[in-house]
Amino acid sequence: MDKNLIINRIRQVRESYAGLRGKSSFSNKLGLTPSTYNYYEKDRIPPIEILWKICKITGCDLEWLVTGQSKSQEPKKNDPLTPLVQRMDVFLKENPASIRAMEAFFELLVHKNSVETSKNQLTPEKSHEDSQEHWLPVLGRTAAGLINYWPENENGLPQVTQLGDLIQKHRMNILHKLPSRQVSCDSALSGVPQLEANQVSVVRLHEMTEQGVCEFVQCQRVVERYPDAFALRIDGDSMSPHMGDGDLVILSPSVPHAEAVAAVVKLKNQIGVTCKIVRTQGNDLHLIPVNEKYEPQIIARDQIEWALAVLWRVSY
Repeated sequence: MDKNLIINRIRQVRESYAGLRGKSSFSNKLGLTPSTYNYYEKDRIPPIEILWKICKITGCDLEWLVTGQSKSQEPKKNDPLTPLVQRMDVFLKENPASIRAMEAFFELLVHKNSVETSKNQLTPEKSHEDSQEHWLPVLGRTAAGLINYWPENENGLPQVTQLGDLIQKHRMNILHKLPSRQVSCDSALSGVPQLEANQVSVVRLHEMTEQGVCEFVQCQRVVERYPDAFALRIDGDSMSPHMGDGDLVILSPSVPHAEAVAAVVKLKNQIGVTCKIVRTQGNDLHLIPVNEKYEPQIIARDQIEWALAVLWRVSY
């Protein structure tokens, strides 16, 4: 048994399993410190229990790891890869210096396949993409300008429908579907996944539902993550350029506002809502527009009915 060949096979197995720079993670899997494992890849054959662990973790054959030969490692006679494997074996024997280049090329192929697999997992399948189960309603507009107070209607009741009554799914004929151009979320919000533009679309209906809804945002990942999610349309330019007039913002009653993050705020005795950056100071909330031509406003906490973080902004 050639010590250097055994060490080379250990390095080959490690790089195939953990990557070219995966010494540290591989040593952790073996229960070794990186410095101890480094000795084994440098000039020392590991004890049999470490060799056995390497085989258990990576699935390689112990006989092959020690001797370089194993029936279980030989290509099957009818395996279509046999000619390719044989050619690679001959090439590397004749050109041993090319092994690093071949390993690097293999790493690129593995990375490319991993990226493509991730994209396929992020993009909903066609059967799910068109499902109305993944619609969340657009419930109206949120003022991105100054906060306005409105009187009650002639019956003495606030002119706003309860939020809980509107958060529901509807089955209607689609007028047309608009793909989104851009979807973004605030990096300060933990746990909110990034979305690709092709995962979100806006659905417009032939007619309003009984609840007065005629637009929906369609996104499987949003509805699965936040089943109570809904959307509002930005009205005005006080959040420009962060949010433009006509953009949609997606909210969930389960995600309250966070410090220094855009939120939609509902004030007591006010019809409608407003979208602003929210900062807290003592018993007050500072509602701060992005557009400098608008002034911040200070509202007492006890005047806030609810304030929900903007999870995503959708433009189309």
